[in-house]
Amino acid sequence: MKTETSSQIVEYIKKNGASRVHDLVKNFKISPQAIHRHLKKLVQKQVLIKRGTAPVVFYDVQEEHTPTFVFPELSREVRDFIDEEYFYVDANGEVLTGVTGFQRWILNTYQQKAYRSLSEKYVETRMQWRSETSLIDATEKIRGTFKKSYLDHLFYLDFWSLPQFGKPKLAHLLTLGKSGQRKESIEEIAQKAKQPLFDLIKKHKVDSVAFAPHSIPRKLPFLKYFREQLELPVVEIEVAKALIGGIPVAQKSLSKLAEREKNARETILVPHVQSGLKKTLVIDDAVGSGATINELAKKMKEKGVRQVIGFAVVGSLKGFEVIQEI
Repeated sequence: MKTETSSQIVEYIKKNGASRVHDLVKNFKISPQAIHRHLKKLVQKQVLIKRGTAPVVFYDVQEEHTPTFVFPELSREVRDFIDEEYFYVDANGEVLTGVTGFQRWILNTYQQKAYRSLSEKYVETRMQWRSETSLIDATEKIRGTFKKSYLDHLFYLDFWSLPQFGKPKLAHLLTLGKSGQRKESIEEIAQKAKQPLFDLIKKHKVDSVAFAPHSIPRKLPFLKYFREQLELPVVEIEVAKALIGGIPVAQKSLSKLAEREKNARETILVPHVQSGLKKTLVIDDAVGSGATINELAKKMKEKGVRQVIGFAVVGSLKGFEVIQEI
């Protein structure tokens, strides 16, 4: 009878699609506990797959005849590096890390034959941009974007996207923290950024910090929570974002550099800068064109600050990149 009920559950899901325990209880008129026992065994046998997390959980039929691919072994060095560095978010929202995530990306992009060469190239690409300070110097990038750059230096913790490989771990965490409103993602970014920022403050004798204002209000403002996790030992300069016309316009929604410059120039305010401050660190979550952070540097200098250093969690690798996902 138990086997018969399990078979009936499978047939029901095949006919009706992904189903909740509530749906199955209602249809078969047996207790939730009994349904859960059947589902647990069917999942263990890989007949069904469980999707979601409580309280929203669905059960679906495993895809049949899924082609399998035996991945060749990687060298220990390459495998260890990918296990530490790689982070992947599947189209269904599943988060996968390390070699498991890299293999999922390979399968999803149909690049099985190039698995070993791509894994080695990934390591090579990541190592190319590593430095002793753990920061990427993007100063020349910003100077090449604007006729007048007001930033004395600009640093990234990582890139927003890598050629061929897409977003690295920090870019995924930024998306999860900002758009996904996940505190744990912001905390992980802060843990990664804290020491490089403290080193930056010490090396350049920074005496103040300012955080770029968000364009769109969110229940969990990324930079506000990020700031709380960092606890930087310097004076903070207040920065505000003015709402003109009653509608907030996000920088990421503007595709032209001139529009981004206008948006930053007319909506970002620096009400007051304490006298005597000489070097300010301006922090943003992501730098695409750099319009916001460059305008902030300009207004800091107009208020008497002598040098401005920019920092972003992630930034574009080359030229002006429209970052729209956050």
